[in-house]
Amino acid sequence: MVIKRSNLKFDDKFADLLGEQLGDTGVSVTILLDGLVQSARQRLGMEVAFVSEFISGRRVFRYVDSADGVEIVKVSGSDPLSDSYCQRIVEGKLPELMRNARDVPAAQSISATYVIPVGAHVSVPIRLTNGEIYGTFCTFSRHADPKLDERDLAFVRVFADIAGGLISKNLGSLESAKAMRTRIHGFIENNKLALFGQPVVDLNDCTVHGYELLLRVQEPNPVSPDILFKDANHVGLSNLLGQWTVDEAIRILQLLPDNQFVALNLTPSFILDNNLSELFEEADLSRLIIEVTEHEVIKDYSLINAQLTPLRDKGARLSIDDAGAGYASLRHILLLHPDIIKLDISLIHNIHINQERQALATALIAFASCCGYQLIAEGIETEEERKMLIELGASMGQGYLFAKPHKLES
Repeated sequence: MVIKRSNLKFDDKFADLLGEQLGDTGVSVTILLDGLVQSARQRLGMEVAFVSEFISGRRVFRYVDSADGVEIVKVSGSDPLSDSYCQRIVEGKLPELMRNARDVPAAQSISATYVIPVGAHVSVPIRLTNGEIYGTFCTFSRHADPKLDERDLAFVRVFADIAGGLISKNLGSLESAKAMRTRIHGFIENNKLALFGQPVVDLNDCTVHGYELLLRVQEPNPVSPDILFKDANHVGLSNLLGQWTVDEAIRILQLLPDNQFVALNLTPSFILDNNLSELFEEADLSRLIIEVTEHEVIKDYSLINAQLTPLRDKGARLSIDDAGAGYASLRHILLLHPDIIKLDISLIHNIHINQERQALATALIAFASCCGYQLIAEGIETEEERKMLIELGASMGQGYLFAKPHKLES
């Protein structure tokens, strides 16, 4: 079988791949490496190209591209490293470029040279960024190719360098993800997580009606809750973390007086991925408020509503956070029809001396009243802010003026 060399210019392909690698395109390392292997095979007009990894004395084929009808090498296949061309090339016992392996004395003692057989062969070591040998970037055909030259070898070397960088990056990501999972499991198993409560009070007499529960990491260098949930989502542990918060919220609810509620923040993805009725089976739903965070895009509000309806039918209330802070929260209000809306802290800060904030807060308070929503003002820090909110018609709020988030114990 004779395969024609591709007319694709090396510079064009290199630019495309490098642009994908460095750009924020979401292209996976696997796709990039598959593309490199395919490009190398087509560029040199070979039958097979692959990236191999050296593991425990074996050569494992990680990325493979073959011409139509050629099935010499398969992904995840392996063979003894000692019997391979790859090991000898890394050791310098075989040349990296062979126009016809059957003419090379050092290759004549290797059974594959005649069993496959091997003709044209170009292979170079893949080094990771730490200098370690990962394996080889190899391409070969069963027929000889007298036209192979140093430019072809240089081409494969560049692709091997790119492959080494991509593999190093991927291995680093895998190690980082593993460490992240271990850390999050450690937080849970070693009781490093806690839900702190910030009271929601009557603005007139400061009577506590309930608590918003906020996740905290208890260690010398605490992780912010937003980063923790982002990391958990990245490594597939967001449901584990979410279920821990639900269990802890139910425990705390049982410690509080019967006339006080707990408000728990849940992400849209957690709501969609779990059977909420089952998770909250042991909770007094009449004292539960679910706050839907706006940190994730909701693509289908009907699905969210369908998940929340069984809980709301049994008395749970729905709250939308950060009203007045942006479009997402207003869209949540219009499409989820909550029981409670919370005025964002950006509206509350210095509201007593800012007429624009007063006007917007007044409009939202009137909107809540018209629609039958309860309204809670967040982030109240001064007595002047509290008095102004009362004057504007608000009746409930929370903030450092009343208390910082703290542990709730029996």
